[in-house]
Amino acid sequence: MTAATLLQLAGRCSWFGGPDDEGVSPSEGLAFIYEYDQAPYLFLDQQPPGTTGLARRLNPDVFYIACRWDYGVTPKELLRESGYRALVRAGDKAFLAWPADWGPHEDTGRVADISLGLMEALDIETDDVIEVIYPAPEEDTDMTTPKRMVLDLSHHNTVDDWNQMVSAGIIGMIHKASEGDYMSDDKYPGRRDGCAESGLCWGAYHFATNDPVEAQVELFLSAAQPDDDTLMVLDWEPYGSKQMTVEQAKQWIEMVEERTGRPGEVMIYSGNLAKEELGSSDTFFGERRLWLAQYGSSPSVEPPWDEYWLWQYSDGDVGPEPKGCPGCGGYVDTNSFDGTESELRAEWASGSAERPKPPRPPRPPQPVEGVVNMAVIIRAPEGVTVNVHVEQIPAWTRRSG
Repeated sequence: MTAATLLQLAGRCSWFGGPDDEGVSPSEGLAFIYEYDQAPYLFLDQQPPGTTGLARRLNPDVFYIACRWDYGVTPKELLRESGYRALVRAGDKAFLAWPADWGPHEDTGRVADISLGLMEALDIETDDVIEVIYPAPEEDTDMTTPKRMVLDLSHHNTVDDWNQMVSAGIIGMIHKASEGDYMSDDKYPGRRDGCAESGLCWGAYHFATNDPVEAQVELFLSAAQPDDDTLMVLDWEPYGSKQMTVEQAKQWIEMVEERTGRPGEVMIYSGNLAKEELGSSDTFFGERRLWLAQYGSSPSVEPPWDEYWLWQYSDGDVGPEPKGCPGCGGYVDTNSFDGTESELRAEWASGSAERPKPPRPPRPPQPVEGVVNMAVIIRAPEGVTVNVHVEQIPAWTRRSG
């Protein structure tokens, strides 16, 4: 175990915290976290209107928990600063949660309050039974709690309500723009406009094949129309006899980055294919961000990457909760970003963007000693031929003044 078990209990629970928790006052704080900067990962980036307390600023999509901690056993500093999380289990589902507050009151008959996001992930309701172990046993500490912040969609999905997606904590969307050298997604343009109107970050991905690379690049750039704020992605995954090779993937990335003037900005989406095809010394791919596809609670990367930037943890059917997203129909790919909203926005399209320099204009003629350079504009009706004779005028014939 990472540390001796300091708390273990089981019993009924409820939810607490966030802008919609009217059971706490707008100014209510937390028992052992006194400032936003002490645990920024727990909170919304902005204080909800009409409130001043941290309890109402808690991000309900983050997995957190309040128990009746015995501060003699679990001191406030330990709960706040150790980095230990609690294991929260209901039935066959279990997730890690951050200690966030003390409660609930004994009169409620409950042993813990948890976030709405955790309650939904556990698929339980108020007064259902959970088990809590703090700190989480070592065998469970490699579990990663998904932070659903990005969706990736294509024409296979429906978009029903942009506001619901935003309210569910979605910050960005990566949409299919093209496939091979033969298909562009007809839903891409309209959804790009919808994203912009909703304040979401926008990205475009190309589904890779072994068709001629230059034709794939042309199709992607035509369909995606990427600007400096568009996250560009190569979707490189197994595709039978049509699978893109390593060399083709490298060529596609180089051509797109050169054409857009954004070296190093293409992100690679892959899972087992990248792990199988790339070696640890392949710095070309390792220098670019990885969007990892791995449906489970323990994502792992292999060289040439040390870490992933984005993690696709579920296709809407397989993978941990939360699956799907309000406002979208069909099986929806959901992605976790291990950071805050402001960090995601800042890093979204943050490669070393360099627009190609325009060609240098022709150098003007240099003055010649004793010669005056002149520009003469002649206008004549259409069909009239004008003959021009140019000769150098000696400098001594110029009038001064």
